Amino acid sequence: MGYSRTLESLATAAVMDAERLKQIGFIQHIYANDQDFEAYLKKFMAIDIEPIKGLKKAASALHTRDSEAFNVERSVFASLWGGPLQLAALAANKKHN
Repeated sequence: MGYSRTLESLATAAVMDAERLKQIGFIQHIYANDQDFEAYLKKFMAIDIEPIKGLKKAASALHTRDSEAFNVERSVFASLWGGPLQLAALAANKKHN
C-alpha cells in the first residue's frame, strides 16, 4: 500500500477486515493464533532497538526532498557505524543468507 492510499485509509477511518488489509498490502501476515504471532515478534525482540530506529528514520526520510533524505540517512548511519553493535557483529563474523 502506497503512502497516499495509506493516508486516505487512515484519514477516512475505513473499516476493513484482515483479509482486505492483506489484499491491499496494508499488512503482510495474518496469524491463526497467538503462538504464531508471538513467534513472529520474537524475531524483532532479539534485535537491538537502535538499528531498528535508524531504519525507521531512513525510511521516513524517503518522503522528504532528496537533500533532506540524504542528510537524515547520513546522520542515521553515522550514529550506528562503528558503534558497539556493529563492532560486535564484525567480531562475531556472522554470515547473512
